Formats: sequence, structure tokens, C-alpha cells
Amino acid sequence: MSRDFVSNELVDDIDRLRIEIGSGLVEIVPSDGPQTTATLEVDGSGAEEIVFKVSDGELIVDGPRTSRRGPDITVRIATPATLDVRIKTGSGDISSRMPLGESRLATGSGDISLTAVEGILGATTGSGDIRVEHAAKALSATTGSGSIDIASAAAALGLSTGSGDVRVGDVTGPTTIKVGSGDITVERIRDHSVATSGSGDVRVELADGPSLRTETARGDVHIGVPDGVPTYLDLKTVTGHIECDLEPSQRPADGERTLRLRARTVSGDITVAKV
Repeated sequence: MSRDFVSNELVDDIDRLRIEIGSGLVEIVPSDGPQTTATLEVDGSGAEEIVFKVSDGELIVDGPRTSRRGPDITVRIATPATLDVRIKTGSGDISSRMPLGESRLATGSGDISLTAVEGILGATTGSGDIRVEHAAKALSATTGSGSIDIASAAAALGLSTGSGDVRVGDVTGPTTIKVGSGDITVERIRDHSVATSGSGDVRVELADGPSLRTETARGDVHIGVPDGVPTYLDLKTVTGHIECDLEPSQRPADGERTLRLRARTVSGDITVAKV
């Protein structure tokens, strides 16, 4: 079967995206002008079967679902606007260098890379990595065997990976991180948070919220605590050591800021340090 290369372009008033393809790439980039331009590139046969249109402000791209037999499809959107998006790929990457609105993204074996998301974000991938530089609202990210990297988040954060590392910068809202086998590293947590790993280290540079619970079966736990904040400690390791440089303090007054810290590991050390 011969392979063809087809390229089409649409220029229209577009405020949202609905894209579903097999293999390829979906890329959102800044535009040079005031209009939104969508480009479809198809490498392989079957271009005539792909839906590529704008309906009531929504760009619709609907291609073959299979990544083994279908063509490689590249969808590139150049826009000055913040778009609401629903994108699903079989084995294609999803990338945006423009802020997005409400977003639902899914890929079987591709990576997801976003500069900023101003709406609620749900992102899932089977065996790819997820990276978000900034999330303004609630973010949920799940990957089966990939890493997750969130530079900053201003609202609730829920992250899960079966086998991969999780790195988080500064997070403002309540946070839940679950890892099957991999390390968890967080720079600063400001709300109630839970971080658990089946096999891996858990490191929180600054626990700046009211409570933090960390657990790992095989790995070390390191937690930084703000100096001067009264902290209730509940630490336990089966075969490791516990090191804590916090000093005993008086019972906090009513309404005074406190931190409740719970850390568990079976075969690892626990370190609590004031910062």
C-alpha cells in the first residue's frame, strides 16, 4: 500500500478543540496574528476518511483510532486565544505552548507537555510522561508507567503513577500523590497533603500546610518543617532510623498555626528537619 502526504489548513473563529487520532502529534502554539489557524498533516493513506472541520466554534478532528495501521496525523493549532480542549490519541504526543482553558487529555503511549492551564485539567497516559508548568485550577494526572512533573499548582492536586517518579514544585491546594514504584519530590506544600509510595523515597522540602501524611514501604522519608511552627509528630519505621532536629515546645495557643506530621516506612529512614 502506497503512502501519501496530505496537508490541509483551516482559518476560522475557534474557541474549543475536540480531537481524536491514533498516532501522530497534537501541538498548540502561539499565533503571529489575531486569528486561529489549524493545520492537518497526514502521512500515509486514508486522509479522505479523516474529519477535519469547524462546527459552531469547535475544531473537530476525528481520525483512525488504531496506531498500528493508521496514518501518522499531525494537528497543529496556532492561536492567540485560551482554548477549551478535549484531545485523545493512541500513541501521539500532546503539547501546548499556549495557556489552555478546561482540558481533558488522554494518550495511550504519548507524552503530555503543557505550559499553563487556566481551567480544570484531567490528564491521563498509559506509558508516557506528563509535564505541566502551571495549573491555575484543580489538576488530576494519571500515568501507568511514566513520570509526572508539575512545576506549580494553585488549587487541588491529585497525581498517580504506577511506576515512575513524581516531582512537584510549589502547590497551594490540598494534594494527594500515589506512586506504585518511584520517588516523590515536592518543593513546597501549603495545604493538607498525602504522599505515598510502594517502593521509593518521599521528600518534601517544606511542609507549609496544616497536615502531611507520608508513607513508603521501601524507601526513605525526608520532611522539612518551618522553623518555629509547633508540630505534632507521628513517626514510625520498622528497620530504619529516625532523625529529628525539632526542639520541644510549649502547647500551642488556641488558633495558633500548627502542623500535624505522620510518616511511615517499613525499610527506610525518616528525617525531619527544620528549615
